[in-house]
Amino acid sequence: MKNKKELIKKIFFLFIVLILVSIFSIKILSAASSNVYMEKFIDWVNSNYGPLFGAILGHESLDEFLFTKVLILILIFSIVFMSINRTHVFGDNRVIIFVVSLIVAILSVRYIKSDSFLTGIILPYGVLGVAITVFLPMLIYFLFVHTSVGGSFGRRFAWFVYGVVFLVIWLMRREEIGDANWIYFIGLIFVILCFIFDRTIHYYFDLPTIYRANRAMIRRNQMMLLEDLRRAEELYAQTGDIRWRIEADDIRRRLRRLGYRGAL
Repeated sequence: MKNKKELIKKIFFLFIVLILVSIFSIKILSAASSNVYMEKFIDWVNSNYGPLFGAILGHESLDEFLFTKVLILILIFSIVFMSINRTHVFGDNRVIIFVVSLIVAILSVRYIKSDSFLTGIILPYGVLGVAITVFLPMLIYFLFVHTSVGGSFGRRFAWFVYGVVFLVIWLMRREEIGDANWIYFIGLIFVILCFIFDRTIHYYFDLPTIYRANRAMIRRNQMMLLEDLRRAEELYAQTGDIRWRIEADDIRRRLRRLGYRGAL
């Protein structure tokens, strides 16, 4: 089994190396005419595989919606294959699982006839792409400010610098951006809110640390009280003094208030 895994790793590594060497060789040999070769490759894929996928998926024209259907097919196939494989309905027979998953995926995509419906399917992915692309740099900067910059003044100064640079670049390219200006307007509002509510936001960042510190302090107090309880019970057993019994009962009440669940 171990030798088989090693063999698979070697084959995979060799495959990756061959791909990289091929890409590097093509780049060297056709640096001046890479666009021509790319266009030929795209035409070759369209001419050979376009009609095949069109027939399978019930799409007559070779347009962007066929490409969308192919991607949806791959997505549904992957999810169905993983789901069936986990439930072990067909045991470990990968061939049957593959065939069933492929049939389900094809039937799911083939009868999506309306291009407007496909546009509706694509829309959330477009929103996801725009959101990640636009706000990922802000998120990275946000995490950097609240994990690396100490003090409220330092964090607010960092947001001030970021906001000024963001605003200047946005105003310089406002005409080029066009209808997407509202995205950057929302981004600017986000920067302003981070500047104004810095202390509140940073407090929530510190909550896990505060919680862990509180838990550690409670555990230390419980250990100290348990030791005091043991000592009080020993003294009561030795002396019979009622005051040590009262002290022990008081310690037990304090331990319960601290959330101690053990036997007392």
